[in-house]
Amino acid sequence: MRTAVSYVLVAAAGLIAWSCGQTGAKNELNSRPKITERRTQTFDFGTARQGVTIEHTFQLTNPGTAPVKVGRVQTTCGCTAAKVEKNTVIEPGKSLELPVKLNLRGKKGAIESKVIVNYADGATPDELVLKGAAAEEYTPSVDFTPFKRGEQPEQIVTLATYPGQQPLAVSHIKFDTQKFDITSRPGAKDGTVDVVIKPRPDAPFGSVADQIVVTTNDADAPDKFILVRAHVTKPLEAVVRQVVLRPGADGEPVSTIVEFKSTYGDPVSEVTASITREKRFTATIEPDAPDGTVRVRVAFRPGDKAKKSKIPAQLRVRASVGGVEVEEHVGVLYTTEPDTPAAKQQVEAGDADAHETDRF
Repeated sequence: MRTAVSYVLVAAAGLIAWSCGQTGAKNELNSRPKITERRTQTFDFGTARQGVTIEHTFQLTNPGTAPVKVGRVQTTCGCTAAKVEKNTVIEPGKSLELPVKLNLRGKKGAIESKVIVNYADGATPDELVLKGAAAEEYTPSVDFTPFKRGEQPEQIVTLATYPGQQPLAVSHIKFDTQKFDITSRPGAKDGTVDVVIKPRPDAPFGSVADQIVVTTNDADAPDKFILVRAHVTKPLEAVVRQVVLRPGADGEPVSTIVEFKSTYGDPVSEVTASITREKRFTATIEPDAPDGTVRVRVAFRPGDKAKKSKIPAQLRVRASVGGVEVEEHVGVLYTTEPDTPAAKQQVEAGDADAHETDRF
């Protein structure tokens, strides 16, 4: 009987030892000392050409006595790319190469971008920094002041031959032909090329934009990127883009007049107005002003006490202007908060949640 008990005790001891061994194996990454200090590596690339891609390989070293598993890799700019296979383990005393790319497309002046390497086992993240400057060789963006449809204001971007390169020549220009007319011609100075940008006379009404790609014979940076933005005046445009309503001192309903003008002087007819969140707002067409300006009164309905201090909506006005059907939008915000820059920013951000179901 005593011998049988001894066998049972030995077996139990063996089972416990095996179980502990398995638990230790599973927790190996978490039971040993980890990286506890944030380490920062910086690569200064100096001054680089506009539009080129900077490439650098960082070394991630594990100075501890336990393996570390690489988790999520984050970047502070969409122009930066860093990729490493998920769950990659760096053994103690070993290093991992992490290639990083920084695209200087559209950049100019001082630049700093960071890559944050997180570790799955709770070790302190590493910070990788790329810094330097992009030399502005040409204007990377063009903005037209508002103009009427049919007009063709002109903007010129001059591209110059970079030192050490052959005389610059343009082989192709990629752009939206429904919005702009773009050509190239020799510049006033030797070795330069002028890119001439004009909106099409029949460009669509409202805000238009395009990313132009000018392909050249530049060996280091053949593609030149130019962002073009313009606004073609609509036949009917709101005088203001956003309005803010606040409760009066007596708690009475508050309202304001929103005006819309016929920018081309054409007659306006068949005007309709609507507004989102009809439980809280009303939109009523008022008599036109003497100069033909369309006037719409926007009012807030107090109703039961609202649960939110900010209630956004969107006013839509449709009309026939000179026989052309047009639609114009204005952001509306009712707020009980004081008139502050933060409140104005809420309106400028648009009516992102204006279509949510009222929750009162």
